[in-house]
Amino acid sequence: MVTKSSSLLERLPPEASEYALKALEKLKVKVHLEIDSEKLKTEMPDALFLPERTKIVTSFFNNSSFGGSLEPNGAIRVNSFMQVEGFRNVFAVGDCCVTPLKEEKGVFSTSVLGAIVFGNLVAKHEGTGLKTIPPRMEFVQGTLLQD
Repeated sequence: MVTKSSSLLERLPPEASEYALKALEKLKVKVHLEIDSEKLKTEMPDALFLPERTKIVTSFFNNSSFGGSLEPNGAIRVNSFMQVEGFRNVFAVGDCCVTPLKEEKGVFSTSVLGAIVFGNLVAKHEGTGLKTIPPRMEFVQGTLLQD
């Protein structure tokens, strides 16, 4: 595996990168960090995995009432309750939104935040208090650490 970055999972805590590297080593996957595209022209690995970022397509919201809730990259801004900014009854989760934490997008964060959205939808229906996202989320060896 080859990456230009100095670590795997670069936007997560270093422990998550170390855990991923150890897991890949157990699978006998060689990981090459900080490899630029010029070097790849002369030293091609057996397999090449280039991480791709998801392109957020929300341009259809630009001329709607949601237009003011969009980041320049198209992501939908949500508050700490996962409500779309400016809307009390609209929630968003996943690659399409940006939270105050600006967390790494992936299965882990989406599942945690999805559970918060589900709980908040139920709370809205029942008229009880909403839950906020944790002030800090870290994934270390399969465990959610919260402040």
